[in-house]
Amino acid sequence: MMPPNSHDTIETALSLGFSSAALLPVDVIRDHARRYSVCGYANDPRELMRTAKSVLVLATAFPGFWTWPEDCGEVSAFYFASQKAYVALCVLQRMLSERGIQADRRQLLPAKRLGMLSGFGLIGKNTLLQNDQWGSRFVLHTLVTDIEAPPSGVGMNALPCEDCGRCVEACPTRALSADEGMRMERCLRFHMMNGRIPEPYRRIMYSRLLGCEICQRVCPRQPAQALSPAERPEDFAIERLLLCEPDYLRAIGERIGTNAARPRKIQAQAAIVAGNSGDAKYLPILQKLTLSTNETVAEHAEWAIQNIQISK
Repeated sequence: MMPPNSHDTIETALSLGFSSAALLPVDVIRDHARRYSVCGYANDPRELMRTAKSVLVLATAFPGFWTWPEDCGEVSAFYFASQKAYVALCVLQRMLSERGIQADRRQLLPAKRLGMLSGFGLIGKNTLLQNDQWGSRFVLHTLVTDIEAPPSGVGMNALPCEDCGRCVEACPTRALSADEGMRMERCLRFHMMNGRIPEPYRRIMYSRLLGCEICQRVCPRQPAQALSPAERPEDFAIERLLLCEPDYLRAIGERIGTNAARPRKIQAQAAIVAGNSGDAKYLPILQKLTLSTNETVAEHAEWAIQNIQISK
């Protein structure tokens, strides 16, 4: 039988809106890391919290969005779901603290690997974790705790990747390979998160501001779930993104996360979206952005102006 703290913690997490939760003892994670360490992450939870005894792995499923309006920058549903889950994570940490449980919410552990260990699914050729119920449309968060707990995996059904090659063929930047996995330097989403898009990839962005999802949409393992309307797409109108006024930026940061809504990144990528639209009404704002002290914003704006002029 699970200790009361373990059961109560999982029940509390579910009450806050998480779709599922599992506890992994630190020793299980460390034993796995000895064989399969993940570069760039803390593979031992005790690196984050000396008193760590377990990690709570939290999953939040979400539906994809329908097509966005033409005058908006598209944002993947992932960012909205991730931010909502992170807010819930902060509440959960506070609630546990009030019960005398230590917890560290820094997202520095290899979440996909811990998700697989927790039974949330298998990793496919597109490097995303997937299961039969949610496909790959779910967000993972981790919470390091000092709860003494046996493993409490959820055991969701997931069939191995079929090696059908659809994601490899669909990726416009050839970031995926049947043999080599993900080539991060070619991944469009990776460059979006960094805020500077290499010139050969800018046209491929089309109206995408944040996120790609191409490999998810073509995957035969993606269940036929109903899509939902984009959440207030008018808030991501291209002109508002280009102007990037402080109050506006704080408002969208509350919805997609402050890291995703960094001002220079938003402006730089909005410039590309404006350029891909071919609409001359954005030229006056883009001209001003070419004078930006931020090198990337200025470069993207110059590219966008050239692209609009060519498309006239």
